Amino acid sequence: MTSDDDTGTICHTSFFFRTDESNFEIAYCKICERANQNPYPYSHKGGNTSNLIAHLRDKHGIIKENYTEYLDVNNEPQVVQTSTRSTCSPERQELFS
Repeated sequence: MTSDDDTGTICHTSFFFRTDESNFEIAYCKICERANQNPYPYSHKGGNTSNLIAHLRDKHGIIKENYTEYLDVNNEPQVVQTSTRSTCSPERQELFS
């Protein structure tokens, strides 16, 4: 989980997930752990990080373009409020209002 391609470029997900010590294909969100939430085990089998990226985007509002805003001076993730954004379209959200 240290690079997102063959060039060795560090993927932004590597800052926010820790690898399970007993199964290196499983990762846990450090933000969810620090916020005392029950972290879900995410698979990153074969180096695939798409589900890790989706978790950061959907639950924490973290994307590749803004991830540094969520790191402290030691490049460790800061605990951020879980996003309350809905994944529904604006039209569907209006139906519930």
